[in-house]
Amino acid sequence: MAQTSSPSGARPATPATPKTSSSTANPGGSTPSVPPLGRLFRAVDWAAFALVSVIVMIGYLLTIAPDLTLEDSGELAVASMYAGVPHPPGYPVWTVYTWLFTKLLPFSNIAWRVAVSSAFAAAMSAGMVALLVSRGSALILDSVDLFKGRDRSLDDWISLVTGFVSGMLLGFNGYIWSQAVIVEVYTIAVWSLMGVLVCLKRYTWLPHQRWNLYLGCFLFGICFCNHQTLIVGAMGLEVIVLMADRRVGRDFLLLNTLIWILMLALHAAGKIKIFVENPSLLLIFNFVGILSALGCAWTAILTNRLGDRAHVVLFSGAAFAVGALLYFYMPLASVTNPPLNWGYPRVWDGFVHAFTRGQYEKTSPGISFAQIFAYFQGLKEEFNWANLILAVVPFLLLLRMRLRERGWLIGLGTTYFCLAFLLIYLLNGQTDKQSRELVKVFYTSSHVMVAMIIGYGMAIVGGFLQNVFHQWRMMLVGGSVVAVALNLYQLIGTFDPSENVFFIPRLAAGISLLITAVLLLFLIIWGDSTTAFGNTTPTDSPGKGSGKTRLALTLALFCFIPVDSILDHWAENEQRNHYFGYWFGHDMFEPGMDT
Repeated sequence: MAQTSSPSGARPATPATPKTSSSTANPGGSTPSVPPLGRLFRAVDWAAFALVSVIVMIGYLLTIAPDLTLEDSGELAVASMYAGVPHPPGYPVWTVYTWLFTKLLPFSNIAWRVAVSSAFAAAMSAGMVALLVSRGSALILDSVDLFKGRDRSLDDWISLVTGFVSGMLLGFNGYIWSQAVIVEVYTIAVWSLMGVLVCLKRYTWLPHQRWNLYLGCFLFGICFCNHQTLIVGAMGLEVIVLMADRRVGRDFLLLNTLIWILMLALHAAGKIKIFVENPSLLLIFNFVGILSALGCAWTAILTNRLGDRAHVVLFSGAAFAVGALLYFYMPLASVTNPPLNWGYPRVWDGFVHAFTRGQYEKTSPGISFAQIFAYFQGLKEEFNWANLILAVVPFLLLLRMRLRERGWLIGLGTTYFCLAFLLIYLLNGQTDKQSRELVKVFYTSSHVMVAMIIGYGMAIVGGFLQNVFHQWRMMLVGGSVVAVALNLYQLIGTFDPSENVFFIPRLAAGISLLITAVLLLFLIIWGDSTTAFGNTTPTDSPGKGSGKTRLALTLALFCFIPVDSILDHWAENEQRNHYFGYWFGHDMFEPGMDT
């Protein structure tokens, strides 16, 4: 139990103590009294952050819309200019954040300045993905016994490359790129979610420093202000807390259980109508409540206690509330009667209307195979199937990892499940092309976890290529064969005139195929030529040069992975010199005018 929350691995490994003495010394599985030494993030991690942030920001500035676009652009730009109240739910944090950009940038029009704020938030999000993947890759390699004998001289390069590729895959993901170059609200929502993940990563590293947890909860309140759909990720984030410190996580689950019981009691007494109007919502509410109750009971048995960390949960809840209370900026702004004052939230009915998204149709939760298939189609279009194979790799070694890294991956996986499939259930969108285009931005946050886990998969492949290459070579070859087949299928699809008539998507698919084909060729060439293919399992010594060569060449190949994403998504998201939105509005208000 002591190992569950112990942040081991920051110092050189020491001989393991017997489990009996460990459990005696730390009977409840609480946070150990002696923390690891050293900072969590290293110089190479910050280098990955800076490199990705700068490159992605440059890419956005080269493709940013020069003026107004369509949809909500005009309304949101006016709200930003006057720090007013845009459409429900009001986006108060976004409004203040973008207003600052309209004042700090001394040139160009208001729409461009607000679009720059979108780009900056998306670039920071991509950089933070690189930061977490760079550090997480090193921790995962250190936590798996298979990789203990590896040559560590290239570890920093593994961290830098995996962080770079993951950050670039998110930054030039079509979902977030489309929002980063226009006036929109979604990129700051992703940025605030990344802030939560960075804080929780620090909390898993030093669970006794609870200010990381409180700051993460505050930022999650900001997430709720930025986009209410992010609240569905709460259960996944609680799993990360649970894996870092069972007692704190247990009492979070206790709070969930008490809220579940209270709401059911109010429902039975007829005090609330939300579940009567929407039985499907009651189903998911009961599902989460039952899981919380079972998890609370299980961890209470393991820790032999219940409620002794309730004060930590209460402080965390207070921190979340402080972040969420920024919604009350709306009535304050409304009192000044700005040009955009949607719903007049200075009065109670107007505030409730904005906060509860009163003008929108109420959700009717449901899920179908067609919706799941449509989601995975979007996932394939953004990352391609060959890259998604890498996202499976970390879970193949999950049980071999140290409990801290295992818990981090389980937490990310749970958060992904909530932000993808739970959100699919709650939105219950249609699957025609128009509907898919409208709702796809809601799934941008789930792509954060995919990009990160792809990076961890690349790091594990790097570990395999060193001192355990021959034992795992057949698995690597098999995965490469599948990747080549998938990329070949994708390339063939780009020549279907009903699907694509442009050269650039074909070039992108060709580059992706070339990367996987070269990797497969390398794996075949690197086989032991003195024996039959795969019949022996010699082991490279840590100092053997071939392991370095294999790793260096593979890392060089990995660096080209984002090229496919950039080329594939550039045409759809490039807004440079596109004035259609501006002229559309101009002609609406001044029909027949030539200028």
